[in-house]
Amino acid sequence: EPIGKNARLLYEKLLSLPQHQAMITSEILDWFMSQKIIISEDVLRKEILPQLNLYGIKNKPRIGYFIPASARPQSGDTPR
Repeated sequence: EPIGKNARLLYEKLLSLPQHQAMITSEILDWFMSQKIIISEDVLRKEILPQLNLYGIKNKPRIGYFIPASARPQSGDTPR
């Protein structure tokens, strides 16, 4: 299932994190800003994160968003 450019960038960022690390909302927004992409928390929550549900993104309160090992691609496949 295709996803948008910003969702794909976030997916790749979350995959690049060590397996037991997550990013909280403010860290994600700061990371987007460092990539010269300005988005609001509302856009993140309502448009970007829902696209990643198909790819196994999880959220734990006060810990953050992450992609569990069971949802990580085995052969380097990433959403297009």
